[in-house]
Amino acid sequence: MGKIMLLLALMTSLCSFGQSRPIHYQAGLLKASATIAPTNFYMAYSTSAMLNGYLEYIVEDRISIRGDIFQYIPGVGRFVFNHLNMPQNYTAIYAGFGYQLGKKNWKHTLHIQPGITYTQIGATIAYPTPRYSVNPSINLKAGTCLYVSPYFHFFAEINWNNSSIRNNPESSSISTAQVGISAGLGFNIQTRRKLNRN
Repeated sequence: MGKIMLLLALMTSLCSFGQSRPIHYQAGLLKASATIAPTNFYMAYSTSAMLNGYLEYIVEDRISIRGDIFQYIPGVGRFVFNHLNMPQNYTAIYAGFGYQLGKKNWKHTLHIQPGITYTQIGATIAYPTPRYSVNPSINLKAGTCLYVSPYFHFFAEINWNNSSIRNNPESSSISTAQVGISAGLGFNIQTRRKLNRN
């Protein structure tokens, strides 16, 4: 009986501690991070890694504006869209809106971001000059974020984006549809006067 009472007392104290922690998430928060995102180009049976960086501003309690950039890291994974047109470089840039769910310092997020991709296709015997392709794209992202201080947060996200390389003489187009994950430590700063709320 004594152990049960001790356990109940411990749980009550932990819950009260969680309730009394200051709220670091609020409108006016500016956050950013950069991490390596393992990525699968599932339409091309290829895997790779991207350097994924983002900048996000919390406009209202549930609404944010966010920009993402994905930069292909050469020599990581297996990037073989087509053995005749191995891309030498791949960059994707997105900007859009996010919706925040959850309470206090733990938020779950959904984002939709239109953007563009820039791809350099490697030279071949038939086409010795490298070719470049700029194409429209869309990025959908879902994740979770825990704000642990006024300056730091931890996050984990999964993203899906779709585009095609169309400037490709050997094929009508090459799909760059992909699924990737990213997680890590992010940085945040409050740009508005902080409200005292618990």
